[in-house]
Amino acid sequence: MDKTLKFISFILWLIRSLLSIWIHLGFRLIYGNQKFKLPPITNQILLQPAIVIAKRIRQRQVIYNIKIK
Repeated sequence: MDKTLKFISFILWLIRSLLSIWIHLGFRLIYGNQKFKLPPITNQILLQPAIVIAKRIRQRQVIYNIKIK
């Protein structure tokens, strides 16, 4: 039983390792070495801590400006 369990765990580890390599290679072929950069944050309220934003929302000090492009 002990040898069977070790064998099964080895097979599962081998499958996981090979699958990980294939997925990594697949993404490398599709995306190459692209580095996706996010645009800079322009809304100053997003730079504040979440506790401060939550407090302002509860006190109704936050005004929502929705811009649709």
